[in-house]
Amino acid sequence: MSLENIFVSSEGEIFLLTGINGVIYYLKDFYSQPLQLKNKYTSNVLQLTEYHGRILGGNNNGIVAFNGDSFEPLLETECNVWSLLANDTTLWVGTDCGLGRINNGRFTNMVMNSYDESIVIKTIVAAKNKNYLWIGTNKGFAYFNVNTHEYDFRIDTKDGLSGDEITSAGLFLDDRDLLWIGTYHGISNFNIRAKSFRSYVPVCYIENLTLNGEDIDPVSGKTFSHNENNFVFEISALSFTDEKSVEYEFYLRGTGNNYSAYQRGSDYKAYYNNLPPGNYEFIYKAKGKNNLWGYAENFSFTIKKAWYNTWIFRISVILVLILFIYLLYKARIKTIEHQKKRLEQLVKERTLELEEANAEIEAQRDLATEQRDKIAIQQKEIMDSIHYAQRIQKSMLPSSRALKDMLPNHFVLFKPRDIVSGDFYWAAEQNKCIYFTAADCTGHGVPGAFMSMLGMGFLNELVNKVSGIEPDEMLDQLRLYLIKTLHQRGESGENKDGMDMVMCKYDSKKSVLTFATANNPLYHVRNGELTRYKGDPMPVAIHERMDPFSRRSIDILPGDRIYIFSDGYYDQFGGPRSKKLLSKHFMEMILESSSKPPKEQLEYLDNAFEAWKGSIEQIDDVVVIGVEF
Repeated sequence: MSLENIFVSSEGEIFLLTGINGVIYYLKDFYSQPLQLKNKYTSNVLQLTEYHGRILGGNNNGIVAFNGDSFEPLLETECNVWSLLANDTTLWVGTDCGLGRINNGRFTNMVMNSYDESIVIKTIVAAKNKNYLWIGTNKGFAYFNVNTHEYDFRIDTKDGLSGDEITSAGLFLDDRDLLWIGTYHGISNFNIRAKSFRSYVPVCYIENLTLNGEDIDPVSGKTFSHNENNFVFEISALSFTDEKSVEYEFYLRGTGNNYSAYQRGSDYKAYYNNLPPGNYEFIYKAKGKNNLWGYAENFSFTIKKAWYNTWIFRISVILVLILFIYLLYKARIKTIEHQKKRLEQLVKERTLELEEANAEIEAQRDLATEQRDKIAIQQKEIMDSIHYAQRIQKSMLPSSRALKDMLPNHFVLFKPRDIVSGDFYWAAEQNKCIYFTAADCTGHGVPGAFMSMLGMGFLNELVNKVSGIEPDEMLDQLRLYLIKTLHQRGESGENKDGMDMVMCKYDSKKSVLTFATANNPLYHVRNGELTRYKGDPMPVAIHERMDPFSRRSIDILPGDRIYIFSDGYYDQFGGPRSKKLLSKHFMEMILESSSKPPKEQLEYLDNAFEAWKGSIEQIDDVVVIGVEF
């Protein structure tokens, strides 16, 4: 695991940042053992700074803060945060949307004149003039006026910089007014007073060329035979500054623009063995101490094909094969005619045997008829059992009257793929609070129905035994119950049966909806706008991730609508191209019909599903619950 940055606080605390790896190592002081800090807020933290006595960092979601034990969210931004600079009362924030700042706890994006939307601000350094900032980006660095929002000047590779993309924390201003710049191609320095780089380009050439172990003149454009195909190129470069600092870059380009391995470094020898026939170009160049590359040079040559790889040889082989196949065909015809005569005699002999076997076949036919009738009886018994299981499952689902009493304005779209369903809906009331859920069990049909009855039975037990239980606690307890009941241990190859679901709890006194999610999302519609609450990325089952489920809440206003569902609706294939409906289209259908009364919205969604599905078979169970408050 590589380190991206090191930060030392004013209290002597040390933070080692790994960036995209998502781990921050924390040392209370230099002699402490490192503690590993890792949660969803430590990922992509590339820089830290101190601001108003707090240690802050940035990631994909915004600003995060260190609370002494871990990192927690402080302020959300619409863009990915790459760099931070605490300057007096202002916290400057570099993002992939431009330059922002935080004053009095509020984040604002600055309007940068002549701003290129593809620029990412990867590091910020305070200039000696307080009206300016040095800004490092993925396209060089710039001197930025914070009052006029203008660049005084910008520097990139066209001006002699070793690379366009500045690394994270890749700018440093020393006491001699030298700005040191770190890129992914090396380190450069910029004289602020002179505003210039020094550039010396080394001259690169082929010093020696070896073919099959013998030295030859390095004359471009030569042609070699098929067995003259082992080359060693020895290149050299003349530098006027420091010979030991010369770096080489070379590769071989073959027929059809196929490239060999790209090599860069101090190694000046290129080995190419057993090259196939074709046209080749050896491309090479060199870089000096100032990190400036010279122009690329090339050496072209051709390797001829062997005689047995020519078209004349191949056509001759094909003609010989055709002649051989023809002779083989004629011999085969004669053999077939001889076999035909033998078969005619054999048919006569076998006819008599067939007549004798006919009686036995009729007896076997009668036996097959009897077995068919037994199979039909067994199939009927199985179907009767499945229909009985359907009645049991329906009896465990909440009745229409019970749902009407608990949730007066609601609809339930329930469409099992088979006779019994792996999806289910459930509702219960406890202490003036309404609990309801839509769940998608692993599988469908009879296996899914078993899982659904396990889930409904345990949910009823939880509501009856635990007063005031919260949705996240219900999912945690249900997960433990399923793991224990199904004897899940997380071993390789073991079935990981479980459920994806959204559990809701509505407190009518406080008008607050509390909910927890396992993979599936929750939709909230208010005043014609839909908000999607993403589910926790783990099922109610044994899983690689076994964190406690998170609890979230919504203050409900009159007219608000809540939708929970399984993935069976938008995973259905259909339409003119027989493709999936997809969640984006499903979201648009929910929003479009959210102004209808629940009964009409149910009819709309049902008719839309059938129209989309058409003649294609339903692939999964479907459940959608909509509630209007």
